Amino acid sequence: MPPDSPGEQARIVSAWEIDAGTFAGSVDVAFRYDHALAAAQGVAETDLQVYRYTPSPPGWRKLPSSVHTNIRHTVVPGVDSFSFFLVGAGVEEYR
Repeated sequence: MPPDSPGEQARIVSAWEIDAGTFAGSVDVAFRYDHALAAAQGVAETDLQVYRYTPSPPGWRKLPSSVHTNIRHTVVPGVDSFSFFLVGAGVEEYR
């Protein structure tokens, strides 16, 4: 995981490190999550967000995303680079 904590209030449902090299343009990425884990942490599926870690300036950034509860994944359109990603709620963003 990156050195910066997502914060004490963060409720993380899933996490990934994606390092697939470089690419031109942008891609859509879908992240699966465990709905039972979300419920156990008191997070409604519709409240889930996707966050990406950026090294400069270091910190977590909330990405525009949509949650598809019927197939249990979130979609992030237009990702232009890979890094660490979290699906959850209450992640402390870099300010």
